[in-house]
Amino acid sequence: MLLPILLVIASGMAHAVWSMFTKKSRNKSVFLWSIMMVATILLLPVLIIELWHNPMNAGSYGLLILSIALQALYSWLLSQTYELGDLSQIYPIMRGTSTLLVPIIGVLFLSESLSVFGWIGIVCMLGGFTILSGVGSRSKPSNPKTQGMKPVLMALCVGLCTTCYVFVDKLNLEHISPLALLEVTNIGFVAGLTPAS
Repeated sequence: MLLPILLVIASGMAHAVWSMFTKKSRNKSVFLWSIMMVATILLLPVLIIELWHNPMNAGSYGLLILSIALQALYSWLLSQTYELGDLSQIYPIMRGTSTLLVPIIGVLFLSESLSVFGWIGIVCMLGGFTILSGVGSRSKPSNPKTQGMKPVLMALCVGLCTTCYVFVDKLNLEHISPLALLEVTNIGFVAGLTPAS
């Protein structure tokens, strides 16, 4: 039980560091495109071989295309959001939105349940989002680009996009291996950034 928890924590820390380097880069779209292109090239044979040996039905291919489209939208929104907002404000909102929505959707539509502590956690997250959004704050941000609600709204859109592809990819995993699905999402991510790169 300890190993999965440590892996999740390590994954979260790696993602935070990756986001910090993205925020510091001069051109967010080019930086994100460059780091994802390497993995996309390396994993392409895995996807081709799997689809060649295990062809799927039209509906399954449709889900893969939907996953690519969501990843393309996600990557574009992500690069734009990093341009607009302060990392300390937008990152928790981008990452936390799906963390907030997935359990709520699970309760409402998948007959799952949350403990009292789970609901308390959701209320705390909502409070955190409100504080991070700057609602009611009188202090002015140092960067003029970060003024207003646009960075917060963009971060929420990133989180909504993440929530959508989480559920689509859950369905995709019924028809394709995790490694091949990772390549599908990589293709979508790179495709969304290519016009700006």
